[in-house]
Amino acid sequence: MRVIDNLIQYMNYKKLNDNEVTSQCGLAVGVIGKAKAGRNDIGKKSIDKILATYPDLNRSWLLTGEGSMLIGDISGDSNAIGHGASVSNSNDSKIVEKLLDEISEQRKLVSESQRQVDRLLSIVEKMTSNL
Repeated sequence: MRVIDNLIQYMNYKKLNDNEVTSQCGLAVGVIGKAKAGRNDIGKKSIDKILATYPDLNRSWLLTGEGSMLIGDISGDSNAIGHGASVSNSNDSKIVEKLLDEISEQRKLVSESQRQVDRLLSIVEKMTSNL
């Protein structure tokens, strides 16, 4: 799966056009158009700019198409437990809801940690490329 295909899906979801994404992210003119035409895919620097501009966009999903498109959204994650699970009584229901809330909160924390690691890796890459 190409990054551009996932980016197009995100753009459609957010009702964004090529020009809006290009200007909001500070991308070079034509980056998205060339990727759509199949001449190039989106490069690492452009991906970093896109992710910095749209913090709700899940890096892993953008790069691989796996998991949820949005950070903190478990509805698109085939490994997640859905809120539609049936429970036998209201006490069990409250416990399940608390657990689901905690899982959601932990996923947000992990996603934020991953973003911080990605930023650090980007800084290290920039520093080592200047050596």
